[in-house]
Amino acid sequence: MSDMNLQKTLKKIVLFSCCMTVLLSGIIFFVTQMYKNTVNNATEKSLQEEVNIYKERIVNQIDYKFQIINSMAGLIGTSNMPQEEIFRKAFLTADSQNKLLMLGYWDAVNNKLLLAAENGELKVVSESEIQDEIWDVLEGTLKGKNVVSDLLEGEISKKNILVLGTPVYHEGEIIGAILAGDRIDVYGNMLNEQRKLYGSGYMHLIDNEGDFIVRSEEAAVKEELTGILQQPYMDEKQAEQIKKDMKEEKVVHFHFYYDGEEYDTLLEPVGINGWYLFCVNSIKNVNRNIYALVDTVVIFFVVIIAIFFFTLCYGYRTMKKLNCQLQKMAYYDELTGIYNMQYFTKIVEKQAEKQEDYAIMVLNVRHFKFVNEFFRRAEADNLLKHIGRVLTESIGETEYACRENSDYFYLFLNDTDHKVLEERFEGISRKIAEMTGKANKGFRIVMRSGVATTKHSRNIQDVLIHAVFALAKTKEDTARNLWFFDTELHLQEQKKGYIENRAQKALEDGEFKLYLQPKVSLKDDSLVGAEALVRWVEKNGNMMNPGEFIPLFETNGFCIKLDMYMFEKVCQQLRAWIDAGYEPVPISVNQSKLVFYENNYVERLRYCLELYQVPASLITLEILEGLAVENVEEMNKKLERLRAIGFKISMDDFGTGYSSLNTFCKLKLDEVKLDRGFLVEKRQNEEGNTHVIMEEVVRMAKRLSLSTVVEGIETEEEDVFVKQIGADEGQGYLYSRPVSAEVFTTDILPIKEARKTMRN
Repeated sequence: MSDMNLQKTLKKIVLFSCCMTVLLSGIIFFVTQMYKNTVNNATEKSLQEEVNIYKERIVNQIDYKFQIINSMAGLIGTSNMPQEEIFRKAFLTADSQNKLLMLGYWDAVNNKLLLAAENGELKVVSESEIQDEIWDVLEGTLKGKNVVSDLLEGEISKKNILVLGTPVYHEGEIIGAILAGDRIDVYGNMLNEQRKLYGSGYMHLIDNEGDFIVRSEEAAVKEELTGILQQPYMDEKQAEQIKKDMKEEKVVHFHFYYDGEEYDTLLEPVGINGWYLFCVNSIKNVNRNIYALVDTVVIFFVVIIAIFFFTLCYGYRTMKKLNCQLQKMAYYDELTGIYNMQYFTKIVEKQAEKQEDYAIMVLNVRHFKFVNEFFRRAEADNLLKHIGRVLTESIGETEYACRENSDYFYLFLNDTDHKVLEERFEGISRKIAEMTGKANKGFRIVMRSGVATTKHSRNIQDVLIHAVFALAKTKEDTARNLWFFDTELHLQEQKKGYIENRAQKALEDGEFKLYLQPKVSLKDDSLVGAEALVRWVEKNGNMMNPGEFIPLFETNGFCIKLDMYMFEKVCQQLRAWIDAGYEPVPISVNQSKLVFYENNYVERLRYCLELYQVPASLITLEILEGLAVENVEEMNKKLERLRAIGFKISMDDFGTGYSSLNTFCKLKLDEVKLDRGFLVEKRQNEEGNTHVIMEEVVRMAKRLSLSTVVEGIETEEEDVFVKQIGADEGQGYLYSRPVSAEVFTTDILPIKEARKTMRN
């Protein structure tokens, strides 16, 4: 090779090396920036999540205080006792549970403010002694609002406090206001309880002027500043814009430098008095891994250049392999190998745009939980893999299959004819059952499915929801394994949406009414109690069937609020009877599974009793059989706590099939209610054994020292029968349908009073 050719070759090598070096440097820089952006995005998300948590805590704290004083306001407004006396009692009850810093009552009729001392003594405060800030709160509450003051120093406690105010209504008119002081250090403790974002962040509470309400004990800026709209946080121009954004309650992000370090900040509106949570986060501390990575890259850069050919080839192969793995993780279900739900949704959305008609079929395994437990995890996984293979083999071109989770599978099909779809489902079910029957010693796997077509909507998301809704119907009707979404289901879906959207507003507007159904003694036909039932009466007078909303509330969790609302309504009614001079009858209140297992369930019941000064012995808590099957020991612990307070415990709808007699005998109960289904069955089959079963249940209950109540008594013959078998109490249409609490008080309760007078 000539010198010229050698030089050309060297030049090419050097040029190629330089290009590769630049390219490699660019790749390293690009990857580093991508990593940094990813970490920053994750940090911003974590920052937002933490701020939301603390925001929720602050709002919940204030809501909790408002619940207390709203209950007191309701008590004062509805009581016939002198206002000063009922205020003193309400204060002692609330303070024993919550240790309020300050509690006052503004009597709008007599224009005086009563402040309660710790021993319950009342102090009258003249108008001249009332702080301006408290006047502001009073003005707002007397306009019918719940008001939270800005930070102020209490005249008595000499501590920084917030004052909360709520109006007191009597017969629709505002007659006064309840004022309560809340310690500002409570909110400080929330913000100081731990360092944020793994030790790199600080949380403060500020007002919409940028001034600190609560400043964290640890802060990035060490100077004792009154607010943030100044250096070193920002310059004047930036402060003007941020102040404007805060007035409009916008979320604000900005950066600042302090002591040579960069900080990321988030201003999140709390939604109260224009307050903001101000979160400060050290970028350097959060990104220390990135800086370490950059240092490592610089140190080894020369080595990387020396071996870049090998690294390039190896990196190419690794990236290609990694890309395939990422694609598989992003698009495919790890267990079955078919599409996952995320990618399935993406591709069927595109496919749905290309064709007018299609169907979505959702499938799952009946009693899969039992299959999982009976055959163990490995065999259950094999079953899911087999289902994935069958579905893949059962679809054609432009049709797709996916697994969402557990045993839920989706199919996108081109057929829309119901008969064809039914045949395809039967074929799929048969293939799955044939294989699993052989592998699992004859145990037959049964599939169920919900199907929706474009008949009711061409939007793919709507069709997916409709298919899921149809699948849910197969759980209600165990005789059918395939259900097509139809007009009836469509109307049910609309009704469900209406109920869910209206529930909270209906609760706030008092549309849920207390109805009572009498319980009579089967010894002398006297009134011995009542069962509390809820009726939803809308403002237009329409009464909604409980069967339409109760099951839905038990599913979405709203029953927790409704159960506690109805319990308080019962306490109010008992209090009203006592105040009116009636001898109250015990009332039974249904308690759902969700509310029963709330952490503060017992305490909330006790507080309500104390608030209305109602004996617990007048209330029977009715629980369903299903509550007892999971953990009898834990169940009994809670039942013992409730009985210790004075409540009676009744098992409602006994005989619906959830619990065994063994479980039933272990429970700490006072009463058992025989489900109306017993009498329905007896009417339909006089020659059956229902009467024997009922008689034995009553006999067993007596041996366990339990009282018995028979539900659903509708005829004189049934009345004679339940008396003959020795039941204690009866309930049903024969005696009375459920009536409003008002009708019960005027038409039914006086009958008991009249009997009492005659006996005397």
